[in-house]
Amino acid sequence: MKIQARVFFISILASIFFVTLFSLPVLAQKSLKIVAVDTEKAIEDSIWGKKTLEELGKERDGWQMKLEQFKKEQIQPLEEQLAKQRAFLEDKQAEEKLQNEINSKIQDIDRMIRQGNMSLAEKQESLLQPILEELKELIKRLSIKEGYDVVLEKRVLVLYLNPELDITSQVTTKLDEIYKEKIAGKTKEEAKAEETKPEKAEEKSQE
Repeated sequence: MKIQARVFFISILASIFFVTLFSLPVLAQKSLKIVAVDTEKAIEDSIWGKKTLEELGKERDGWQMKLEQFKKEQIQPLEEQLAKQRAFLEDKQAEEKLQNEINSKIQDIDRMIRQGNMSLAEKQESLLQPILEELKELIKRLSIKEGYDVVLEKRVLVLYLNPELDITSQVTTKLDEIYKEKIAGKTKEEAKAEETKPEKAEEKSQE
């Protein structure tokens, strides 16, 4: 999951890096202000990222429980029945029939695993994409404000970095601020919606 997530946000931030780098007028005539950010760490350490990863973990655990329950209810009884059949009866036809049923159930599990992986990937993308887009815009705004010429992805493009040039902590803090603002905005919208409900009910009763 982490590797897939890294591909998503690294691809976004790599595009920022190359656009910024190649849009610089004359590199030799200017002293560049270069910094780096560990985007994976920024997301994992942020409130938004932690909640997202927690939700993805619950989704993954739910699928795992579903698989375990299927094995327990659908496959285990057949395997026990097959073991007894082999131990006490000499009916090759019955054994073959049971084995075919087990194989069919195993194929069902394979389909469930593929379905679960696809569902998790879609869920991951839907939850991570807003964070990654916000992170992209955040780094752009921060670069303009602080005068950064180039922002590197620390885990991919940097072999050595002066700790003073690592802006991961700063980006994480800003990401938390954005998330809190979003939550506050949603809370206000929900409060307004609740306030209008009695008014609508009253209007209907008067009609």
